[in-house]
Amino acid sequence: MVYGTPESCFKEKNLLKKKPHRVSVGLIGITPARAPIKKRVMTSTKVYKFNLAKVSKNPHFENGVLLMEKYGLTDESLRSCLICNNADKKTTKKAIQYVKQKRVMADNYEPIYFLQKEWKWGVSLSGEILDMETGELLEDQVHETTDLEQGIKRKRKAIRSFTEFYEPLYQSKKVSCMFFTLTQANQSDKKIRDIIALIKKRFIRHNLPVLGLLWVSEVSKTGHWHYHLAIATKRVYWKYIPKWAKVDDLWGRRTGIEFIRKSIGAYLGKYIGKDNIGRIISFRSYGKSRNFLAP
Repeated sequence: MVYGTPESCFKEKNLLKKKPHRVSVGLIGITPARAPIKKRVMTSTKVYKFNLAKVSKNPHFENGVLLMEKYGLTDESLRSCLICNNADKKTTKKAIQYVKQKRVMADNYEPIYFLQKEWKWGVSLSGEILDMETGELLEDQVHETTDLEQGIKRKRKAIRSFTEFYEPLYQSKKVSCMFFTLTQANQSDKKIRDIIALIKKRFIRHNLPVLGLLWVSEVSKTGHWHYHLAIATKRVYWKYIPKWAKVDDLWGRRTGIEFIRKSIGAYLGKYIGKDNIGRIISFRSYGKSRNFLAP
């Protein structure tokens, strides 16, 4: 038995292999029985009680994985590569390794990436919902989700946490927020964690430490892989962004930087996730500071 909201009930296929353990059901989320139950403010009037009904794999998943080379997205799918080489690997990881090995054997050492456009695992949850306000019990409810949908929800949750912390500080003019766009990620020799570390060091050298940050990886409809990075610093009153704050030399490709204006939430919502068509396999699609700091 799985308890909680539909989103919290979602697990990968390994959920079927794990042994069940006792849980204490609250009005929100899941609380392990061995942990003391803390008093919480009720944010929902509904209790969800779901059974894991079905875990299925998308039979067309390999057709929805496209190859991306150094200079852009190709029309070649992972499935077509396996068919051309008379290979049928059971797992995506082995299939990708096989394709890379064949390219090396053909003396092709250019980096290659794989864009996931289709969901791989789907989960169906069936059960009942109890409305605490009306006492109504809704039985035989079905909730369906996929691994791709859950990844998007986690990304939106990270964006929301950054916005909720820094929006009041921004509106009270205690912090400034800057927005970077790092283009042509498949042509840069830097990883996102490396460029973030370099940006932090540069800002510290100019007495402007980064208080918090958020980044997302996106692939546009035209097949361009890029990163968006938002950082928060103490309030600055620059008329123009100084040259030292621009990071073209660090990234090695074209970048952009501008101030976030009026509203952090509205600004990030306008630019992040608008034209994203998938995720790069084996690469994280978002990240944020472990702790957000106030000035």
